[in-house]
Amino acid sequence: MCRPRFFWWESVLMLEELVLVAVEAFGRGLKEVTHQIVIVLAAFTFMSALNIGCSPIKSKVITLLEFASMTVLSLTVSLSLFFVVEGGLSDADQNAVGAMILAINVALLAAFLGLLMWSSWNSQ
Repeated sequence: MCRPRFFWWESVLMLEELVLVAVEAFGRGLKEVTHQIVIVLAAFTFMSALNIGCSPIKSKVITLLEFASMTVLSLTVSLSLFFVVEGGLSDADQNAVGAMILAINVALLAAFLGLLMWSSWNSQ
């Protein structure tokens, strides 16, 4: 699955998971939820840049799907900032932001399912 020169890439993926666990564990000590979200976004951005910059996976489609997944996750976390800022949003605005979060996640899921079906039809 990985290119031969990236035989060690699974170790990097384990380190990425460890970073996310560390961010989760140590981020809880921060008093402001917004600070926690910013740290999570920084971790997501770093991991996306690392994964795209190295591009260790042989399949470009899988690399693109991984990047799309991380982008949607980052957008979801970013949009959730609207719910924790001081002053808040009106009910209509909260519904609109919630609908955007739901829409981008459903669109990603639909893209994954569509690609899975397309792949299975072409393999037969």
